[in-house]
Amino acid sequence: MRALLLIAGCAACACGCVTRGERAPASVAALRALDPVVGTNGIYLESVLLDRPLGDAFLDRDLWAAAVPVGTPEGAALRAENGLRAAVLRGNPPDTFRKLLDSEADTLGAKASTFAQRADDVIPTSSTIEKCKVELLPDLAAARAPVELERARFGVRVRPERTAGARVRVSCEPEAQHGERKLRFRPTADATGFVTAEELPVVRYPKLAFDAHLGPGDFLIVGWFAEQPDTLGAALFAADADSGPRQRVLVIRARVLNPTSDLPAVGGARRPSVAAEVAKW
Repeated sequence: MRALLLIAGCAACACGCVTRGERAPASVAALRALDPVVGTNGIYLESVLLDRPLGDAFLDRDLWAAAVPVGTPEGAALRAENGLRAAVLRGNPPDTFRKLLDSEADTLGAKASTFAQRADDVIPTSSTIEKCKVELLPDLAAARAPVELERARFGVRVRPERTAGARVRVSCEPEAQHGERKLRFRPTADATGFVTAEELPVVRYPKLAFDAHLGPGDFLIVGWFAEQPDTLGAALFAADADSGPRQRVLVIRARVLNPTSDLPAVGGARRPSVAAEVAKW
C-alpha cells in the first residue's frame, strides 16, 4: 500500500471558530522526494489527513470500531469530553481505510520526517482561525471553561522514540499557536549565551496528551466526534469548504530506520496541502 501521510490544514467549523470558506493554496514536495537516505539511522514518521463530509459514517464511526483505543481510560474519557479520540489500527486495516489513503480526493497533503537529529515536531492540523472559541474541560473533576484565541493555528506535537524491536512509541500532545509574533530569548546550543527570535505564543494541552506504541504495520488515528462542535477536537479536525463542512482524521505511521530495514520505500504524490501556511511553527 502506498505510504501516507502529512497534514493539511483545517479551518474551523461550527465549533464556534470563524474561518475562511475555502482551502488555502499551498504545495508540498512528493513523498518520494522526502524519503530517507538509505542507511540513515533514526525514526521515520509519516502523516496524512483523511478528509470527508461532516458526519461521514466511516470517518465518524466505522473506522473507530476497528481500532484499539490508546492511553488510560481516564485519559481517553477526558479527551472524549473535549471532542478528541485516538486509537491504533493493527493487522489488516479495513478496505475502506486503504482506499481512502490512496484517494487524491479524500486526503490532504502528505508529510514524511526523520528524527535522527531532532526530538519532536509539530504536525499542523488547521490553517489560521481568526477568532476561535471553544469550551475546554481541563480535568474530569473540573468545570468547563471558555477559551478564546485570536489568529489560532492548531496542531499535534509528536515525539517518537524507539522501543523494543522495531516498535516506536509516539507521544502526542495537542497545541495551538496564536496571536502575533513576539521577540523571545533562547539559550544557544552550547548553553553559553542567548539568541533572539520572533516566535508565536503557544498553548499546550498536556492533560490531553497520550502515547501510542506502533509496529511497522500499525496506523495511529487521531480525530474528532462530529456531534461535539464546540470543543478542542473541532478546532483541530473540523473545516469549512465550498462544498460544506468537513471532518478530518489524522493518520500517522512510524518506522525505525537502519541500513538493514526491509520496509518498502515511501512514494507517490498527494494533492496540495495547507501545511506550508503554518510551516514556520
